[in-house]
Amino acid sequence: APTSENEYDGTSKESATVSYSEGWQGGELAIVYENNKNAGTATAKIQKEGAIASVNFVIKAAEPNEEIPSSLVATYGDTLADVTLPSGWTWKDSSLSVGDVGSKTFKAVFTPSDSNYKTLEVDIPVLVEQATPSYSTPTGITAVYGTSLNQINLPNGWSWRAPTAKVGNVGEQQHSAYYTSADSNYKQVEVLLTVTVTKAPLTVKAKDHTITYGDAPANAGAEYEGFVLGD
Repeated sequence: APTSENEYDGTSKESATVSYSEGWQGGELAIVYENNKNAGTATAKIQKEGAIASVNFVIKAAEPNEEIPSSLVATYGDTLADVTLPSGWTWKDSSLSVGDVGSKTFKAVFTPSDSNYKTLEVDIPVLVEQATPSYSTPTGITAVYGTSLNQINLPNGWSWRAPTAKVGNVGEQQHSAYYTSADSNYKQVEVLLTVTVTKAPLTVKAKDHTITYGDAPANAGAEYEGFVLGD
């Protein structure tokens, strides 16, 4: 009979013993082993004058010495099938959503290529990062020369990167803006928006001047209203 539990360690297991009945005169019996190295069912046999007795015993598979995967990253909206594991590892349920942004753990299974080692099931950490949002880029933005970006109203979720900056010269100008989703699972994105800058209005008015009838008009000059930015 086997004398102890056996676990695979790469060596042959010879844990059977023979018990002799009282008064046994047949001498010591040698034990012969079969399949007694790898995990599985091993056999111990004794033989005497053509008679054979045998007993089976189990060699257990050993715990694998496998490094747990780390530094795994997913994007919001992914399933575990989108997260690649090292060779030998599989997700217990690859159809699971990784969920919201943050640190999560999910069950994974390691299946050794060597059947002498057990299958291992553990929790593996996954960092879920923000996804890029879908958005519609604002168009048809107009401004008057000399004004600032913060004087231009943008759609909900949009803001200027430099709101106090001037819109620039007449024509099409590009300025950076941010789109921020109301859902924190999406990252903030920076987009160049086109602003069509039109001319600022300028009023020219002759200065008031009083003369006597018949006198030649004097050049009293003109007054200007509408210059901006020191023009």
